[in-house]
Amino acid sequence: VTKMSKLQDAEVLTPEGFPPYVLDTIAKIMVNEGAVQCGFCTPGFISRTKVLLQDNPTPDIEEIRKAIKPHLCRCTGYKKIESAIEKSAKAIHANEQVELRKTSGRVGVSHPKYEAYHTAIGKRKFVDDIFLKEMLYAALKFSDHPRAKILKIDISEAEKLPGVHRVFAAHDIPGEQYVGLILQDWPVMLKEGQVTNYIGDVLAGVVAESDEIARQAIDLIKVDYEVLTPLTDVFEAMDGERIHPERPNNFETTQFTIGDADEVIKKADFVSSGRYETQRVEHGFLEKEAAVARPDGKGGMEIFSQSQGVYEDRRQIAMILNLPEEKVRVVLVPNGGGFGGERRLKHPGTDGPVCLFDEPACEAHIKT
Repeated sequence: VTKMSKLQDAEVLTPEGFPPYVLDTIAKIMVNEGAVQCGFCTPGFISRTKVLLQDNPTPDIEEIRKAIKPHLCRCTGYKKIESAIEKSAKAIHANEQVELRKTSGRVGVSHPKYEAYHTAIGKRKFVDDIFLKEMLYAALKFSDHPRAKILKIDISEAEKLPGVHRVFAAHDIPGEQYVGLILQDWPVMLKEGQVTNYIGDVLAGVVAESDEIARQAIDLIKVDYEVLTPLTDVFEAMDGERIHPERPNNFETTQFTIGDADEVIKKADFVSSGRYETQRVEHGFLEKEAAVARPDGKGGMEIFSQSQGVYEDRRQIAMILNLPEEKVRVVLVPNGGGFGGERRLKHPGTDGPVCLFDEPACEAHIKT
């Protein structure tokens, strides 16, 4: 990671400034080798490759691995990237003209990823690259505590900030306050008097003329809390105070038996018993979460999303806005990694509140 302050007065070269032959050759080989998957990191790898080859035209595999070590990819496992860099070095050294691989497209035949070349050179847009005419920007106020009772949410100073169009809270939700993929227990926003369940709970949102103004306004929202002790141990939680009053904390107990377990244990040379825990899993996709919403001119909404579950997004956004599902259209913009982590509404506060202000009667386009 390079701090922006270190780049003061430095010359920064991006793929747009590369010699066209070099950029085209590396990008096409990345595509042909299957090194472009989500593609969010690929322009960076191409930049690493260009710098490596200008200083070392014929690197070996260890030199390639050292060169790309600071650069992250969550999709490929690096092997195809390494192979692409090796072949790029040979092609450029020999001044070879590379073409994109053509296939029959039949089942069983490896085929280049859709729009892989434009993704590799950084020309395909992700959600946060979408800018619409006269677009507004949304930002969210998150809870400062994992578990606390919300006593008061004061938005008065945020509303006074020049450039702020609207500050909205839970009472502005026209439809359901709670949504969810399996259980409807995830709050779009929390009201005064309710209790937070984690630091990511949304308490308010701001729509403003710029992202900077929206975030400045968020900092002006004042929240009074009664801070409570969070329940952070899963074993204590089994018999602890209910997080959701309507159901126990132990979501489900699953037991299954194959064969005669007691007999097998009796005959076993070694038996281990105890409590066993698996690690937490973070999908770790590189693209940040974002959404763009706009009225469709027909009394409905159009949302650009990086979701892996656009139909589920449509269902939940319709619930939040109290609209028929056919009035909500979610457009899938291929994401920068997902691994299953994008299959739900990313956060009811990301896609939901951005649409609260951008009701069908409103002509604003909003990005959050």
